Amino acid sequence: APLDEATLAEIKAHADGLKPLVDGPRARLHFLVGGEVNCMMGKAPHYIAASSEIADSHVENVGFTLQQMDLMLQSRGIGSHWIGMATPKRKPEGYIFTFAFGKAAEPMYRELADFDRKPLSEISDISDKRLEPARVAPSGLNKQPWYFISEPSGDIHAYCAKPKGLTAVLGDKMSRIGMGIALAHLYAANPDTFVFFKQADPKAVDGYTYTGSVRI
Repeated sequence: APLDEATLAEIKAHADGLKPLVDGPRARLHFLVGGEVNCMMGKAPHYIAASSEIADSHVENVGFTLQQMDLMLQSRGIGSHWIGMATPKRKPEGYIFTFAFGKAAEPMYRELADFDRKPLSEISDISDKRLEPARVAPSGLNKQPWYFISEPSGDIHAYCAKPKGLTAVLGDKMSRIGMGIALAHLYAANPDTFVFFKQADPKAVDGYTYTGSVRI
């Protein structure tokens, strides 16, 4: 169901203060209504179409930015969904992805035990408990495309799985957005200390490409 105008105004105001992952072109969030979007999964009352200029890590930045909005909406009891099979009827320049939201039609919250996620041992070189927020992050087709290496210094290096199978057909956009989502969870858990940066000569990890590093 649609949200009232006052709530929508608060959401749009919140969008103006979202933290970007990288310096440079920021993700642009375009607020749309159901009639302005083609969707193969039914209609939602409200959508956000995210676009960006092409720049270093701009796709990851869209995932990072939109997931902050997703977490805020969930905290307010507002339903939301990343929809890969929805596109604006008039795509904004640099269009990346569409995100739906509105009053939830079903219970929104689950227990942690209900999450179908890989254990830390499968997504990182050591069981670094700081990675738990990233571990439970959502991702396209629940592929969980991330792998993390923790350094004794405390820095964490993030890697994205190279596309294969269905993800190879769809391209790497979904995985790169997923990496931004996981990094947004690390930021949400550590808002005062989170820093994202790129190493000049990152370690190679078989089957993965280097996304960047974080300091939390």
